[in-house]
Formats: sequence, structure tokens, C-alpha cells
Amino acid sequence: MSSPAPGASVAGPVRDSVACAGQRISYLRWPAHGEGTAIACAHPLNTGAAVWTEVAEALKDENREIIAVDYRGHGESETGGPFRAADYARDLAAVIDRHGYSRVHLVGGSIGGAVAVELHALRPELLASITLMGAAVEARMAPDAIEAVCQVLSQDGVAAWMASLTPEIIGSRSAPGAADRVVELAGGRDPEVVSRMVRATFGTDSALELARRLAGTYPPTLVITGEEDPTCPPAMADDLGVIFDARVVLLPGIGHLPMVEDPHHIARLISRNIAGAEGFAGERQR
Repeated sequence: MSSPAPGASVAGPVRDSVACAGQRISYLRWPAHGEGTAIACAHPLNTGAAVWTEVAEALKDENREIIAVDYRGHGESETGGPFRAADYARDLAAVIDRHGYSRVHLVGGSIGGAVAVELHALRPELLASITLMGAAVEARMAPDAIEAVCQVLSQDGVAAWMASLTPEIIGSRSAPGAADRVVELAGGRDPEVVSRMVRATFGTDSALELARRLAGTYPPTLVITGEEDPTCPPAMADDLGVIFDARVVLLPGIGHLPMVEDPHHIARLISRNIAGAEGFAGERQR
């Protein structure tokens, strides 16, 4: 049964769940009375659907349904793996299908870039536009660095690890409380599960070759990058711009998580990309 998320207004968000590959996948939905194409959100690793809350609220004038998935192992979803971008894409597809959406505007952060590629490969008819921020289609760490992270997770827990990491990835012009918000979203989770995700994402998983193979097939795409993002820096965004044939927007003073650091600006950029994509589709149909 659907239920309002803690602290939610009557209009949303509503928390619900759907089965995918034998697991319960939780998600948030912001209902709307409009009939426009829905927006689907794919979150960064080790956060959750709630990372999009402020952006969704800023998009209320769009009057579109908005859904945001908790990938397996994240948020309130079950913790079984595997933890690859392709699996996260299937989790999101299950949520989209639950509501009968034939097309969605996809918004993705960080690993959401790889999720966008995998979802486009899985369901090429589904995406009406793509908006990416702080995004990557491949992220690599040396094996000893991965094991060092996993050791910290085992010894100190997820919240402490994120608290030490967040000052490095949040930009100097981020909204007040952004760093605390990120730690809140990540804390309280099983360190062993997060270690499994870290090993998969930074050790073995990659959507880079797939992304290159699909070049020329993507819907209208916008790539947003924070000037102070150390994880997916502007040079990486420029590479994505080539792969997706996308416009790249640089945000001064913003780091790796623009959806938390500057949600109102991000909402405006999403709206503009959607408007451009729908205008482009309308022109093609004439």
C-alpha cells in the first residue's frame, strides 16, 4: 500500500514499492494532475530517492508525475545484489512499468549516468530526454584504494565515512546544510552492503563501451557539471558531452551533488531540457 513519506505533504511524496528480480524495490512518487510525460530520477551511489526531494518540490509547476527509485541496497529497498548499473536500471524500469509510463524524462546523478546508458540499451523507446549531473559511465579506483575504503566502512560505519568524504565533494557555494543532508541520506546502512557496492562500482562495473556503442541514438541530453567536482570533474563531463552529443553546463562553486547543493537551479535546467526535448519531438512529428 502507498503511504506518505515521513514529513510529506498530502500531495506527496508517496512511498511505495515494487518487485524486481525477487527483491522489494522502494521508491518515492510525487503525484500530479497534469498529463505531461513523467520524470524519473536515478540517484548517486550510496544516497537514495530522497536526494531528489528538493528538486522535485522545485519542479512542482511542471505538473508532471515524478518518481525516484531507491536502487537495491539503498534507501528502503531490499539489500540483495548484484550491484551493477544494469541492475539499478532494471530496478528503475520496474518502477516505471508499475505506473504504466510509456515515456519518461530521465534525470540522473553520478552513477545515474551509467544507469541512463543501461536503461537506454534495455528500453530504447523509453527515454524522452536525459539530464545528467556529476555523472559518470565508468568510475575506477585502484584495488588497494577500494580495500582501504571498505576497511574504513567496516571500522567506522557508513555515516562516519560519508562525514569524512562529504567536505571533499561538496562545493564552496552549496546550499546551507547540503553536507549534513548527504550524510543523513547515507547513514544507518549496513557497511558490508555498501562495501559490496563500492567493489562493484569502482572495481568491475562499466558502461563506457556500451555508451560509446549507443552514440547517435540518445534523446536530447543535458550534462551538468560542478566546477569543484573532484569525483566526476568537468573534463569527464566534456567527454560525456561528446558521447551523448549533449550540451554541457558548468556550475561555479558546485561539487559532485548539484541536486542537493543547488536544487532550484537544477530544477530550472531540467525544465529547460525537457522543454527543448518536447519541442524537438514536436518538430520531428510535423
